[in-house]
Amino acid sequence: MNEEYPESRSVRGWCTTVSSACVLALFFPAEGLGANLCVSRATGDWSASTTWNSCGGAVPADGDTVTIASPHTVTLDRSSNTIASLTVNSGGTITSFGNFDLYLGGNLVNNGLLDMASGSRTNTIYLVGTDLTSTWSGTGTWSLDNVDLNGTGNNKCTGTCKLEVTGTPTLSFLTTNVFSGNSVSKLFNSNNNAAFTVQLNRAGNQSLQTTGASYPNLVLSGSGTKTPASGTLTILGRTTVSAGVTLDAGNNDPTINIGGGLTIAGTYTASNNSARPLTISGDFTNSGTFTGNTAPVSLAGNFANSGTFTSGAGTWTFNASLPKSITAGTPSFQNMAINGSGLTLSSGNVTVSGLLTLTNGNIITGPNSLVASASCPAGIGRTAGYVDGNLRLTFPSASTTCTFHVGNGSYAPIVITNTGAGTLTGSTKGSDLPPSGTAGISASLDVNRYWTLWAPGDTISSSTYSPTFTFAAADLDSGTTTSSFIVGKLVGGTWSNPTVGIRTSTTTQAIGLTGGIAAQTTFVVGNAASAVDHYELSLPTSSISCLPTTVMVTACANTSSPCTSTDTSASGSTATLATTAGTLAATTLTFNSAGVATTTLSYPAAANGTSVSITLSGEQIAATHPRQCCPNGINCSAASSCSTGFATTGFIVASAANGVAATIPSQIAGTSSNTYYLRAVRTNTTTKACETALTGSTAVNMAYECNNPTTCSTSNLMSINGGTSTTIARNANGSVSSYTPVGLAFDSSGNAPFTFNYGDSGQVRVYASKPASSPFLAALNGSSNAFVTRPAGFSLTATCDSTSTTNAASQTLPSVTDPRFCAAGRTFSAAVAARTSGGVVTPNYGRESPPEIVAATWSRILPTTPMGGSDGLLPSGVFAFAGGFSGTFTASGLKWSEVGILAAALTVSDSDYLGAGNVTSTAYVGRFYPDHFDVVVTPQCAGFVYSGRATASAPTGRTGQPFTVKATAMNGLSAPTPTTNYSSAAGFSKDVDLTLSAGGAVGALYVDSTPGGIRAIPAGKFASGVGTVGYSDPSGKISYVFNIFPTVPTAIAVHADDVDSAPSTGTDGATSARSGRLQLGSAYGSELLALPIPLEAQHWTAGAAGGYFVTNRDDNCTNFAASSIVLSNFTQNLAACETYLSPGSTVTLAKGKSPLRLTAPGAGNDGSVSLALNVGSTAAGSTCISSTPSSAAAANLPWFGSSNPAGRATFGVFKTPLIYRRESY
Repeated sequence: MNEEYPESRSVRGWCTTVSSACVLALFFPAEGLGANLCVSRATGDWSASTTWNSCGGAVPADGDTVTIASPHTVTLDRSSNTIASLTVNSGGTITSFGNFDLYLGGNLVNNGLLDMASGSRTNTIYLVGTDLTSTWSGTGTWSLDNVDLNGTGNNKCTGTCKLEVTGTPTLSFLTTNVFSGNSVSKLFNSNNNAAFTVQLNRAGNQSLQTTGASYPNLVLSGSGTKTPASGTLTILGRTTVSAGVTLDAGNNDPTINIGGGLTIAGTYTASNNSARPLTISGDFTNSGTFTGNTAPVSLAGNFANSGTFTSGAGTWTFNASLPKSITAGTPSFQNMAINGSGLTLSSGNVTVSGLLTLTNGNIITGPNSLVASASCPAGIGRTAGYVDGNLRLTFPSASTTCTFHVGNGSYAPIVITNTGAGTLTGSTKGSDLPPSGTAGISASLDVNRYWTLWAPGDTISSSTYSPTFTFAAADLDSGTTTSSFIVGKLVGGTWSNPTVGIRTSTTTQAIGLTGGIAAQTTFVVGNAASAVDHYELSLPTSSISCLPTTVMVTACANTSSPCTSTDTSASGSTATLATTAGTLAATTLTFNSAGVATTTLSYPAAANGTSVSITLSGEQIAATHPRQCCPNGINCSAASSCSTGFATTGFIVASAANGVAATIPSQIAGTSSNTYYLRAVRTNTTTKACETALTGSTAVNMAYECNNPTTCSTSNLMSINGGTSTTIARNANGSVSSYTPVGLAFDSSGNAPFTFNYGDSGQVRVYASKPASSPFLAALNGSSNAFVTRPAGFSLTATCDSTSTTNAASQTLPSVTDPRFCAAGRTFSAAVAARTSGGVVTPNYGRESPPEIVAATWSRILPTTPMGGSDGLLPSGVFAFAGGFSGTFTASGLKWSEVGILAAALTVSDSDYLGAGNVTSTAYVGRFYPDHFDVVVTPQCAGFVYSGRATASAPTGRTGQPFTVKATAMNGLSAPTPTTNYSSAAGFSKDVDLTLSAGGAVGALYVDSTPGGIRAIPAGKFASGVGTVGYSDPSGKISYVFNIFPTVPTAIAVHADDVDSAPSTGTDGATSARSGRLQLGSAYGSELLALPIPLEAQHWTAGAAGGYFVTNRDDNCTNFAASSIVLSNFTQNLAACETYLSPGSTVTLAKGKSPLRLTAPGAGNDGSVSLALNVGSTAAGSTCISSTPSSAAAANLPWFGSSNPAGRATFGVFKTPLIYRRESY
C-alpha cells in the first residue's frame, strides 16, 4: 500500500492525534456523519481542496461519493481514502503522477478516462469492505494497472467480494499480474457477463489469474508472454492473440475453455498435460504460430490457418453441432477426430499423420483429399460417420486389408486387400455412373452407386488386389438379385468384368485383380444386363427346292429393324427353330460372337409354290421387345414365324461357280464388287438334284430394289458388268417392276460371272428374271440378299461469312502457306457431302430410316503442339440434313478463336452406317488469321514521346525518341481474346505494318531512320500472339517525327495490321508527341561550394506568337552519361578537373531538370569552365567525372536536335547569388 500515513486514516483528512472527533469517525460509518458528494470543480490534485466542491472544504474522505466532472483532470498525488463510489463523467479524467492507489468501497462508473497505468507507475485499485459487490460500468477508456479484490493492510475486503462489470467496456491492463487476491471468495465477473472485454496490453510479460475469474472477451496485445495460472482459465467470449504476443499455456498447463473463437496473429503454445484440454466453442483462426502439445483440442467452429500450424500430439476433435469447414490452409494433424455434425475441406488437402477417428458426422472433401498418412488399418478408426469424398490411405509393405470408410448419401466402404505398399485414394458416389448400363450390368438392376480407387499422387505398387464393395439396401434397384451380382471395372475407357468372390445382401467382392492400380479405376456392381432388344428371323421369300435355303436369327441391340446393331452379349446362348415342312440342319442354334445364328432349310421334294413356315422360340436370353420376321432381311414386322415359297427353277447369286446362295456383304459406293455368279438351276424331277437351266450367252432382265431408303434417287445408279457394263433400272421397295436386259455368258454348268457397281448409299437388293422361252419353257426368277452400300467418304466445303471466302486449305498436306480463309473468331458455314469412291455425291445419304447423319469432330492440325499450338475455342455445332436427294449436311455459325488450320474428323453420327460400319474422312479448314491487332504504346517517359526533327538539310527527319510498341493478335469474338498461335515458332505470324490513326497529318512514324511503319514489327518478334518492338532494342526502333519543328503537343495513335487482317478495326496504341530541346545555362557561385548545373528539358507549347518553350515537368526519364558533358576552356586559377561532374554516372532528369552539380574546386581555385552536351551520337572532347580528365561520351539524344547545348560555370569570380544565409550549428 502506497500511503503517506498508513496507520491514521479517517473519514475527514488525517488524524494526527486520537481526538474525540477521530474516534467518532473511526467507529461510525461516514453516511451516518453526513458523507459528502465530492464533485470536481477544477483540474488539480486529489489532495488539493481547490479541486473539489461539496467536500466540506476538504478532499474526498472515507465514505464519500466522488465524481470527476468534465473537463477536469484529477491527479492522484497520494493514495485515496476508501471512497464509497467513483464516477468519471464524459470528458473527465482521473490519473496519477506517482505510485498511488485508489481504495474503493463501492461502484465505479467511467464514461471518461480512467488512467491508472500510464508511464512506469504502479497504481492498484483495492476493493475494501465486507461481502462487497463492486459493479463497474461505463463507456469510457479504462487503462488499469492492477485490481486487488482482497485489499491490503487495514483496508481489506472480507467475506465474499465480487467485481462485476455491466455493459460492454474494454478494461485494459498493464500490470504483470492481473487481478490480485482472487480466490474462491474473491470473484471477478461471477455474473458471467460475456459482452465486455479484458485487454492485456503490457509491453512485456503478464500473468492471468484463473481462480475466481471468469473472463469475458480476452485480447492479448502489446508484447511479451501472457501466462495463465494453473487451474481452469474460463473465457466466455472470443480470445485474440495479437501479433508480437505469446499466449503460453505450456508453463502452468491450465485447462482453457473459450466460449467464442480463438484468433491468433501472434503465438499460441498449448498445454503439455493431456488432462488439460483446450476447448474452443467458436472458430479457430491462425495467421501467426500455433504450437500444439499433448493437450487435446475441441473445436466447435470453422478452422482457418494461414500461418504456422503444429497440431501436437493432442487430438483435435471437431465437434460442432452444425456442419463446419476448414476454410483456409492445408493443415496437418497428428491426431484428428470427428464427433459432431460434419466437416467440409474447403481449401485443400488435410493430412492426419497419426490416428484419424470417425466418431460421428461426415467429412466432405469436395475435390480435395483427407490423407491418413499413418499405415492402415491402425491409422484410422470408426464408430459412425464417413468420408464423403476422397480418402487416401497408406498401405504398409506387407499384404494388408484396410477399409476406406467412405460414403455418399449412406456409408458405403471399400474393404481392400493389397499386396503392395504406398498410398491409395478411395471414394464413392451414390448414383449410377453415367452413362448407366455399362460393363454388361443392367442399368435397371444394379446398385445406384459407384466406387473409385486411385487419384493423382498415389504411390501404391501392388501386383494383385481384391476389393469388397459395401452398399445399403436403399442403393438397390427394385428387383435386383444380390446373390448373382457381378462387378464392372473401368480403367482408361475400357470396361472389364473381374472374377466375383463373396456376395452378401450388402457386399460384393472382386478377387484376384492383377496389373496393380496405376490409374483411376472405377467399379460398378449389379446384375448382368440383357442387352438384347429383340430377335429377328430372316429367310428369303423365294427358295429353290434343289438348294438349301439359309435361315438366320439375329440378336439385336437396339430397336432398329432390320437390325443395324447386333448384341454380342448373346454370344454362346441358344434359340430354337421349328419348320412346317422340309428339314432344318439344326433346330437348336447357338449365337456366334457377332450375335448371329444360322442354319439351312432343305426341301428337295417341294413342288412349285409350296410355302414353308419357320418359327423362332426358346431364346436363352429374353429380349425386351417382340420377335421380328424380316423376309429377305428387309420389311420387318412383329412375328415369331417367317415363310418362304419354293420353286423348282430359278436364279441364285453365288460367290463361286456351282456354289450355294451367297450373302453379299456391305459394299463401298462407286467401287466395283467382287465377282459373283448368277446360277440358273432347276430341280431334276427324278433325283431332285440341281441341274443346269441355262447355257451360253443370253440376256437376263435385271433390276435393283431400294430397301432403305425405300425410294431410290432420281437416276439409275447401279450397273451390272457381265462382260459389258449395263446400267439397270431402279425400283422402290416392295414393287419391282422395271428391269433392264443385261447380256450374260452362262457356262455349261449354268454359271454367269458378273460384277456390280452402285453409285449411291443405302440398302438394296439385286433381282434377275427371265421369262419362259425355247428351249427352256419355264420362267427363271431370283434375287440376292439385301445388302448395304455405304459412302466411300465425306467431303467438306466451308465459306467465311464475313468475306465470302471459300476454304482453300490443302486437303492432302495443309501448311502455313495455304491461302487465308477466315479471321479467327468470325463465323463460317460448312457443308458435308457423302461421296462415292469417285468423288460423286451419294444422293440417298440422309434419307434412311432412321436417318443417318454426319458428325464432325474439330481439332487443331496446325500449328502442332511442339510449336506451341493452342486449341482455343474449337467450333461446335450440329450438321443438319440439307434435304432432298442432296446427300449433304450443313452447319452455320461455326467459329474458331485461334490462328492456324483445323481438321474436321467426319463420321457417321452413330459410327455405324446401317450396321455396315463407320465411314470416316478428314477435311482441313483454314488458314485462319487474326481478326485485328490491339496495340499498346509505352513511351520512355510516362504520357509522351519526344518527336524527331525535320530540317531543310534532313527533310525526312531525324529519328525521334523511341517508344515501345506491343501488338497483340486478336480474334473477332464478341469479347475478343489473343490468338496465341500467331507466333514465329509456329510459322503463322507475318510482318506487321504500323500506321497512324491519329497524328498522321503533322508527322510520320519512323523505323530507325526509315520513314513509315512498313514491317515495323517483324514476324519473328511474335510469340503467343504478342509482338513487341522495344525502345531499347538494338535496331528497328520505332519513333515519331513532326513534319515541322517545333509543333505543339499532338496526340498520336498507332494502328497495326498484317497482310491478312488489313483493313481491320482494333484498339490503337496512343500517346502524345512533343517537340523538345535541352537547355544548358550558365551558373556562378563560390569556389567553396558545389555548383548546380542549370540543365533542363523543355517542350514547345501553344501560346502567343505561335508558342514558346517551357520546362517539361513530365520528363522523368531522359537520361544520359554524365561523361557526355564536355568540360573545356578552364580559366584563371581553375585547372582541369579541379571541379568535376557529380554524379559521375548516369544522369536522369527529374521533373525535367538535371540533378548534376560541379564539385567545389576549393579555396584559391577560382575561375570558369565551359560546358557542352554531346547531344547526338558523336562523342567529342574531354570531360571530368573525377579529378582525372577522360574522353567525353555521346548522349545519343538526337530528338533534341543537332546543336549541342552549352553554358559556362564560374567559381569565385562573381559574388554569390545568395542575398543572406544563416547557418545554425
